Amino acid sequence: NKELARILASARTEYEIAKGREASLVESMAGLSRDSADNNKVTVRLRELEREAQANRELFNQVLARAKETTEETELQLADARIVSRALVPVTPSSPGMLLILAIAASGGLVVAGGLVLVAENMTQGYRSRDMLERDAGVMCYGLCPDISAQDVLRPGRGSNGPGLFPRGVAGVLASVGGAGHGRVRNHARSLTRYSLDRPHSAFADALRAVRIGLFGTNIKTQPKVVLITSAVAGEGKSTIAANLANDMARSGAMTLLVDADFREGTLTRLLAAPGWAGLGEVLTGRVPAKEAVVFSHDSGLFFLPAGRLALEGDGGDLLTGRAFPEFLRHYRSGFDVIIIDGPPALASTDAGLLMEHADGALFVVEWEKTSRDAVMSALNLSPFNRHKVRGCLLNRADRSAMAAYGYGRRRGLRA
Repeated sequence: NKELARILASARTEYEIAKGREASLVESMAGLSRDSADNNKVTVRLRELEREAQANRELFNQVLARAKETTEETELQLADARIVSRALVPVTPSSPGMLLILAIAASGGLVVAGGLVLVAENMTQGYRSRDMLERDAGVMCYGLCPDISAQDVLRPGRGSNGPGLFPRGVAGVLASVGGAGHGRVRNHARSLTRYSLDRPHSAFADALRAVRIGLFGTNIKTQPKVVLITSAVAGEGKSTIAANLANDMARSGAMTLLVDADFREGTLTRLLAAPGWAGLGEVLTGRVPAKEAVVFSHDSGLFFLPAGRLALEGDGGDLLTGRAFPEFLRHYRSGFDVIIIDGPPALASTDAGLLMEHADGALFVVEWEKTSRDAVMSALNLSPFNRHKVRGCLLNRADRSAMAAYGYGRRRGLRA
């Protein structure tokens, strides 16, 4: 039994030793498992770092290679140019387009032309359009009368060979005065005074009809009876306008009296009355009855009272300052439908202001482009108290080509 016990104790000891070894081995195995897991993690991280290092190495190599290529390219001596393809000869211009050039040129031309027109208009001292005159004068411009040349007057017209404004005896006296040359000049000027009668369809006659309608309207009985025709300076054609307007009124059936009150020039008296013929001066002084001084036209039915020798050779201004002239007008207002007075230029004589006081209205004649704007305004402002009597204006002796450029006379033509 002791042997058995010894053997059993020995076996138990070996068992304990084996069990301790087993526990040591299990512990070692657990430690190795833990180390193996840590090694796996480290290995994974190592692989990741190796891959990242490899990628960075490849990227670096690429950048380094590109840098070397760039350095080599900059060091090479390249040519300034090289032929890519042969140029072809153009058939048409590519730029700028012809239409574009024409459009730009046309626009530029219009702008320059418009500027030149504006400059020319501003530099012009006189009046070239109705709007300009109406804007400055403050009254209506009834129209434009074209300039009448000698050829227009000598051209045959309706009634040009008919009776004149005076009896045959007076016409014979006039024809014998001054010789042939002077007679032709007077005949030309005298023909101007009846131009609207000889050529009733001319542009001049149309303009006179517009003036007549503007001044008197359609019912003469209710319109002003005494109308003064005046201008700023001499030579603007007011006498021609007065005579033609009076002839036109008389031909329309109105009892019309034309009075020459321009004692400085006496244009109508010198053209339409014989030398020494009595007139307004003799009537106002009581030397001659009015019925003996008035000349009657059988052609148009117009009555004409010349200025008279006394007014032309003496001081005509004194004849208008007394009571005789107002009494004369008062007396003949009842006998005539219209009394048209050819007065002196406003800037040349104070008689125009005196006549304006006794007139019912006035027509202001302005020569196209010749009469300065300052002269027109000065004449209109001479009698501020009678300024309201200026019923309208008329542009006279207008250039025909310029009238066409301004749009006048296109419908009927610029024939005189």
